[in-house]
Amino acid sequence: NNTLIILGDFNAMDKSWGYQTANPKGKALAAAAENTDCNLLTDSDTPTRIGNSISTDTCPDLTFIRGAEQAVWENLLEYLGSDHYILKTQVTSDRLKRQLGSAKITDWSAFREACDGNLAANGIQSIEEWGNMLKEKQRKYTKEIARTTQTPEVDARLLKLWEARRGLTKRWKKQKYNRKLKLKIAEVTAKAEEYAAQLARQNWQQFSDSLNGTLSTSRTWHILKALIDPTKTKAENNKAINRLIHQFKGSDSALLEKVCVKCFGDTHPAAYAERYRGSENDTLDRPITREEVYAAIRNTTRNTAAGADKISNALIRNLSDKLVEELTDFLNKHWEVETVPEEWKHAEIVMIPKPGKKLQIENLRPISLTSCLGKLYERVVTLRLQQYMEDNELYPHTMFGFRAKLSTQDVLLQIKE
Repeated sequence: NNTLIILGDFNAMDKSWGYQTANPKGKALAAAAENTDCNLLTDSDTPTRIGNSISTDTCPDLTFIRGAEQAVWENLLEYLGSDHYILKTQVTSDRLKRQLGSAKITDWSAFREACDGNLAANGIQSIEEWGNMLKEKQRKYTKEIARTTQTPEVDARLLKLWEARRGLTKRWKKQKYNRKLKLKIAEVTAKAEEYAAQLARQNWQQFSDSLNGTLSTSRTWHILKALIDPTKTKAENNKAINRLIHQFKGSDSALLEKVCVKCFGDTHPAAYAERYRGSENDTLDRPITREEVYAAIRNTTRNTAAGADKISNALIRNLSDKLVEELTDFLNKHWEVETVPEEWKHAEIVMIPKPGKKLQIENLRPISLTSCLGKLYERVVTLRLQQYMEDNELYPHTMFGFRAKLSTQDVLLQIKE
């Protein structure tokens, strides 16, 4: 009842897989496949071996399968310097297999150009519609690339090299005697291989450098533990939450109520209703400038999770000058009337089990995912306040925490002196 796959370079000729004649080895192989109910997946119209000036393209590489309901064979038309193509056999199975994942590559130049051509004459009227427009353009110019252990990291340059090589290969299939074209394919292939290896080394070196000097922190040890045991991931946390839901003795509404009490408590204090009674401050109350928005964008964290609007910091960091100017005008509209868009007040709460604690609701840690655009608005105001307090020396001289360019080393240096 098990699925059986037999594949390899059999070097056997038979008319069943595209040869003009058959030899004894090929006849015996065809008979054995028929007697054992093995089906030939190889497409004889797509040769697996590249011929030369004295021989045609042939199919010595064969794939037989038995016991699989769904199986797909494909010639990837990639040979990596060999005279045999890389072949892919995909079998649908009930068993789940761990995947390395995929990489999404966005052509940000095309994204910015498309967005600039879709600007409204009267600016942003609805931040939700504006965000949907950005996400639609991002999806249009984003490609998803499957990642393997051979090419674990992908970027725009590597993607273009792959596309160029694939296009040249398709042209060469129609012009097999074009020597210049074949040399060009070999040149592009070598560049792609060299750059893929360089990219993998560079990412690993950057990752290793980021751990340098942080071995005393819990974050680094969590990363090292994840490298040793990849099962302790976000997926495992989700499974733990599902087990907790399944084990809860009560209705769904009772579970939600208990989670709400855990996150927000039993009482709900009234909203702050007092208004500012101090004097006017033109420095702090001035309109938001485009330079302040740019500074806030540069300070965004790349790996921050998006909120309910699904607008990520990666998208925000790639806004064009016109889009940033449009966003600045929108922020100023709310800044002048002292309001915040309703969409930015919404948060998605994700529950994460505390490590080393018993799996129960009391040991869940809530994390609020808010809009990255809303965080950008907050960051603009925060940077203005921090700069104002630094310039006017409003911070106590004994305060070193949460201040730019100050750290624990400064405190230790003062103690030593």
